Amino acid sequence: MPVKAIGDAQPLLPRANIAVAEIVRQSILVGDIKPGERIKEEDLAEALGVSRTPVREALLVLAAERLVDLPRNRGARATVRTLEEDELATIYDIRALLEAYGAGRVAERIDDELVSELEDSCERLAATATGDVAALVDENTRFHRLISDAADSERFSFLVGTLLQVPFAYKVASWADESFHRMALNGHLKVVRALRARDREAATQAMRQHLEEVSAYARHQQRTEAST
Repeated sequence: MPVKAIGDAQPLLPRANIAVAEIVRQSILVGDIKPGERIKEEDLAEALGVSRTPVREALLVLAAERLVDLPRNRGARATVRTLEEDELATIYDIRALLEAYGAGRVAERIDDELVSELEDSCERLAATATGDVAALVDENTRFHRLISDAADSERFSFLVGTLLQVPFAYKVASWADESFHRMALNGHLKVVRALRARDREAATQAMRQHLEEVSAYARHQQRTEAST
């Protein structure tokens, strides 16, 4: 793992394991540390100005989040997880179930301010060029987090947030495709339309359909990549 991927870090304060976990988590999610890449505890500790103990604790947290694989042999290096083909599609299937419920819940309590925020998000998504994958991924994540947070359940928001933590590498091909960009935008617009109407059933259905379409695309993409 290249130390430069972590950036110019300053020595971390107490509870350094939490800070280390967040730094490495974000480095994985944005693609600075890639799937299959090994993480050397000693290099990470030196780069962040901490001992190896908080680094080891942080990697245990990330292993529990299924972002890294941590061998039982303490001398072996942690590795950023590579998602199997079916696993990525399963993530979207679970999201469809959870977020459909969340959208229906939000429909009964949404206010005009949140409707406006979601409409602004759709406008930004529409205005972002297909080639700007990082901006598209960020806006998509913002949209889904706005809804999950508005469900007014910390446990629900945590579960959805965990599922949204798919490394950038697995999102690039989708968001670089103009047809996927259009499909995702259309799905967001349908969800917002149902939420604006405070229609629980329509919001549930719109979110489920949106994520089922994304899941179908992911499966198609995996089959295409596997055959090349």
